[in-house]
Amino acid sequence: MLGRPIRKRNRVSLSCLECKARKTKCDKKRPRCGRCEKSGTCCTYNTPASPLSNDRNIQHSTTATTNVSDLSATSLDHFSLPEVSKSISRTSSDKATDDLSSPKQEEWHHLWIKFTDSEDTIVSLEQKIYLHKPYSIVATLQRDRYLRAFFGSAWGLTLLTDDKNSTGNNGSKTQEKSIYHFIGDFIHKAKSQKGPCAFPALIHYFMFAPNDSLEESLNSDGSLPAVLIKILEEIEALLPAKSAVEFLLQYFYSTLYPVYPFLNVATFEKSIRSVLHDGLHQTSRYILKLDSKNARPLLENLCILIIVLKLSYAAACNDKDPSVVQSIASLGLRDQDSVPDELLIIFQKCLLLLNISTFTSEDVLCCMLYYWTFQALSNTNAIFKLPSQVLLGLGLVLQLATVLGLHKDPSNFKILTKPTQFNKSLLNYRRKLWLGVCTLRMSELLPNGCGSYLNNTVYEKTFRERAQSDSPYMSAVRTDSVEASEYDVPLHEICYLEYQMFNEWGKLNIACSPLTGQNTLLDIEKCLAQCESRLHRLFPLSNLEKSALQGRSSSGCVSYARGQPTIRFDDIKTVKTFSLNCQGRLLLQTVTGALANDLENKLRLDQQYLAPFQHFMKESFRYCMELTKLILKYFENDLEAFMPQRLEYTLNRTIAFSLLRVSMTLTSIIIRLSFCEKNVKELIHSESFLYENLESSALSRRLKLVQDVKTTLQNLLKFLLDAASKTLCRTHHGCQKAVAIFKYVVYLIDGESLMDVTNRLWDQFSKGKKIPDNLRDSILFKWGVDLEESEAIKDELLNVNTMEALDVTFLAFLQDSLSRLDIPKLSKVRSEPLHVNETENQAVFSDGLLDDANFFSSDVLSFFDIFEEASGDADLFRVTPML
Repeated sequence: MLGRPIRKRNRVSLSCLECKARKTKCDKKRPRCGRCEKSGTCCTYNTPASPLSNDRNIQHSTTATTNVSDLSATSLDHFSLPEVSKSISRTSSDKATDDLSSPKQEEWHHLWIKFTDSEDTIVSLEQKIYLHKPYSIVATLQRDRYLRAFFGSAWGLTLLTDDKNSTGNNGSKTQEKSIYHFIGDFIHKAKSQKGPCAFPALIHYFMFAPNDSLEESLNSDGSLPAVLIKILEEIEALLPAKSAVEFLLQYFYSTLYPVYPFLNVATFEKSIRSVLHDGLHQTSRYILKLDSKNARPLLENLCILIIVLKLSYAAACNDKDPSVVQSIASLGLRDQDSVPDELLIIFQKCLLLLNISTFTSEDVLCCMLYYWTFQALSNTNAIFKLPSQVLLGLGLVLQLATVLGLHKDPSNFKILTKPTQFNKSLLNYRRKLWLGVCTLRMSELLPNGCGSYLNNTVYEKTFRERAQSDSPYMSAVRTDSVEASEYDVPLHEICYLEYQMFNEWGKLNIACSPLTGQNTLLDIEKCLAQCESRLHRLFPLSNLEKSALQGRSSSGCVSYARGQPTIRFDDIKTVKTFSLNCQGRLLLQTVTGALANDLENKLRLDQQYLAPFQHFMKESFRYCMELTKLILKYFENDLEAFMPQRLEYTLNRTIAFSLLRVSMTLTSIIIRLSFCEKNVKELIHSESFLYENLESSALSRRLKLVQDVKTTLQNLLKFLLDAASKTLCRTHHGCQKAVAIFKYVVYLIDGESLMDVTNRLWDQFSKGKKIPDNLRDSILFKWGVDLEESEAIKDELLNVNTMEALDVTFLAFLQDSLSRLDIPKLSKVRSEPLHVNETENQAVFSDGLLDDANFFSSDVLSFFDIFEEASGDADLFRVTPML
């Protein structure tokens, strides 16, 4: 008996990895156990690799070296593709024994990974079910453990605040200000503002409204019906003076149309000039007359005119160009009622009368695209999330485009009329509309990680076929253009390049999608490299300098419009270059950040994920720093020599959204470093029992590096918020809300309370504080956090493997990236905290009201919806009642 070896049962644990990490009992249900399903978190089981997976890995590894060699030859600024491991020449029997879920550290490039961050998460929003998309703001806040702990705690503490004097009862410092002091003024302004009807609800309303068609409502003698006559009279009364209308049209043609060239200018000008008349006595306002024989196309173009005037008016009022400011003042357009919102109500009536669910046309789709542009660029209606109404609206626009057959190249259609009777401009008009549908739709969907599959499928089946044919796309565009519209060809080419860029980003989203199954990290990294390379090739930042050196000599005239407004093509290429570089880095940062979060969650259980986590964390930080530099150049007016001020309005939404994402990333890293600093201090304190003079030890050097990087990041966040407050925040409501939230974060940093607030709610529950069930459910549905797991949440923040990942090499990379930002003013950031203007708050609210938690409780919670709702209240999604 003594000589026999001791045999142990090698049992495989059937519990999910999340329950093992939480040390809780798992019911082992698949695909998700009951506890993970209740908490809304991902559920992963550690299963051995199948032979099929190993075969797939072998096949992929044989081609990996050739693909990477091609990529390494590409000159990418600040991009280095990790060298592929050479240990591939092993026998198949050896590979069969490998577990793909735990790859060797030097072979992490070939790690098969299911991008669990791409799984939709169901949470409750005001008793509604909404599927959060993989890269949405809420998904990022839920899956980044440090952001989830901070915002979950801050949100939960807001719920717990139940009286004026609760500041001392909820565990906070006695002198610590609540978040009400930072956002109260904005809540008051949001309540007093009423925005126009939002696009998604509008399109759903009129596309499914049971109405008679316009033709059926016409009288038997051919005269206009009473309802249409009344609509025309209302438009007459609300339109500005002739001079103002012509100014806004010329401003649109020279400034906004080149950026969004969806319109067929020739047909549009011919239609509106047949509707707008001077009248008998040459009055100062236009008189509207509609020919009943062409009532439908004329009414469609009249709808386009209304949206064009609203869009042009909003952009002109935000223009800082002295000549534009002077023109607006002389025309009396400073008054908010110059182009009133009541025009949008009449616009809805016209669309209902057109009944486009039965009668579709290119002009109606063009009207929808400009209405979407108007809503997206509006300073009071900046959408930071994809609510269900927006998804529905985008889907309906795409369906309308496919019903019209815009997804097919018009060169493939047979023209049944005589060449002399056919309007040749219709071909390029249809092409531009399809490019507009795809770029606007994908600009909304791709940053949230969805919508790429359909667009790329259509692209492969239509436009890709033309690229492979004898006649390239732009060659067909030039062939089908007329001499009078030569100004449109360069704009069309820029839009086509933008379309190609969005399709490249769509391929990246598809590679990270769970619909495509498992992919290797090398596959995803190759997609990232391809996206970065394509962006450098199609829209290099050197375009900004070239336009300045050339003096913006390339220009064209809109020959069909009155006054023939001038379009400067170099200016348009400049603004597109800057916008797409911001969007590209934002998307790449979001994807790499989501991948780093996924690997970080695996790293907590298996240290062999250390190398890939550090790599993608570095890549995410690199993209974040590049995006930060672009934003600061915009805020500091460093682009004034390259880009005219009149085009800045088209960039505001992109900048505001990028600012929010960058602030979230900086906050996440600052919280990480705070916990890392605490961890290193504890290690130093532990070693002090054994050693003396630890000032020169490796831990002390690491601690100093952590503190230096954290201080620099804090100053960068302060500097960024301060720059935004002085520029974009003055007019952009969405930017104001984002800055207000993160000024609260900066306030906690200055008071050294950031880590305390991150832990406060979880500490209170761990200490036995009673929290009502409805409040616990609210925190669960909002942030995917079960208060029963408070201890596990705290343990995740100080996980040993995660703390070890923030080693000296990683910290040195962060420090080097920050130093290469080259922001001279960063070292001069003022040390005093960023406070809100107390006098302004007291002017709005009565004494003591800011300390009344009950007054602001529900409003503050809704204010956190900047991370999910469209800016403004729910009234923005309510359609104006029809008469």
